[in-house]
Amino acid sequence: MKHMFIVTLILFVLIHSRREVFAQITSDSYPFIYYYSHSDQAFVSRRASGGELQTLFSFTSDAPTIWGNGWSPTGRWFMWYPANRSTRAYIASMENTTPYEFFNGVRDTPEYSLQIHFAAWHPTRDELLILVDTPSPDNGEAYLLIYNPTQEAFILNVNTVELINGFNIYSISWSPNGDYIFIKGSRYNVVMDTTGAVLVSYLYSEVDSSLSLNNDNRSSILDWHTSGRWFLLWENPVGYESLGIVRLGQIYPPLITEIAACPPVSKSCYGWLPEAVVSFIQ
Repeated sequence: MKHMFIVTLILFVLIHSRREVFAQITSDSYPFIYYYSHSDQAFVSRRASGGELQTLFSFTSDAPTIWGNGWSPTGRWFMWYPANRSTRAYIASMENTTPYEFFNGVRDTPEYSLQIHFAAWHPTRDELLILVDTPSPDNGEAYLLIYNPTQEAFILNVNTVELINGFNIYSISWSPNGDYIFIKGSRYNVVMDTTGAVLVSYLYSEVDSSLSLNNDNRSSILDWHTSGRWFLLWENPVGYESLGIVRLGQIYPPLITEIAACPPVSKSCYGWLPEAVVSFIQ
């Protein structure tokens, strides 16, 4: 009878322990998600299973969408703005969950107000790259900014109209190592460092005179090498496809013109050779 009691006790402990472990694994297997809840007027988090709902940052907004770049690389800061081409942008952190307005481009005349055009977190540092401009090119104002939320300060402010002799900018992006910034303008491409010093600046005609300057028919894809010092620029003017190779400080013409036609998102028709393949062929 004593032995039966001991066996029963052991079985009870094992079954109970297995249930606890199973319950823990089942609960932890559902990752957390976050989103903006219009009903709660807040950014909230919850498990994918639907449980453990909690408020991260309260933010009242009538806008149907939320724009921005979300969490910084370290996960310390969260950035957003309430509408496309917004004149205001906000940041909060889990240390200080009260959002604060770090950018305000509102002016007395709306067409002269500065709006957020692009924004991107640094690949590894909590620094935010922002392009702001006025709604109309006729007003001619555009600035490239870097904001550091730890310092609560803009650590870079570059007038891009003066920089590229033009207003229209198609895109901005960081290099993979975050040492350089690429600006694609309507006529100029510019690569600068984080102090605003220009390393590469050229007209499309300087790369290849046959490139069309019809902005409506040109598209390009930027493909940085992992070293952060080279990039490929794929151009698709009317009836013409080519691949440009650029090293910071030097352009390598002519363009590769025998490249096959390829969709902009395709990585099968061009790109940098992986190091494993380089080692294999050498």
